[in-house]
Amino acid sequence: MEDWAAFNPVKNNTADAVKKQASGNDPASAASAEDKMYQFNAKLLRMYGAKVEEGAQRAVEGVNITDGPRIIFSPSFAPTVGDIKAKLSCPDVRISAKSTLVIGGSNVSVKSLDLDGALFVHAAPASTVEVNNLVVKNDGWMLEDLKQGEEVPEELKIRGYKLSKNGERIVIVEEAGTTVVSQ
Repeated sequence: MEDWAAFNPVKNNTADAVKKQASGNDPASAASAEDKMYQFNAKLLRMYGAKVEEGAQRAVEGVNITDGPRIIFSPSFAPTVGDIKAKLSCPDVRISAKSTLVIGGSNVSVKSLDLDGALFVHAAPASTVEVNNLVVKNDGWMLEDLKQGEEVPEELKIRGYKLSKNGERIVIVEEAGTTVVSQ
């Protein structure tokens, strides 16, 4: 596993990040660190047998990132990489390059998933959610470059992009018990 799997500083503004990148160093910017976390989670799933498409490389305000799947596991879902393996039946998981997968809650498992778009799954503490034979196809969430001079909050400005939610499937289970999410 690469060093960046454990260390992704966010310490440089975009201009300084571009200079560091040009000199062969890690940009250490908000966009690059966030991108590396997405890549790390995708790589873990691939290691465990999931079919996760690679994204294309692109630059955001001069900082290189991968425009690939955005995979986010909350700490409550998977505090360790072993938890990810135990909770996702990876041979039956396919995620396209344009997809976003967000999973939160300690009692979520994925048995079979074909994702081409955005899926947000959250289980409250007393709830159990099992994703099984689920196919999700929608327009998804995309990273949209900021326009020159666009007025946005600082947390977007330092990234150089904003998240556009064009389509999604949201599964939030609050009630106690087991919920199976399928077709």
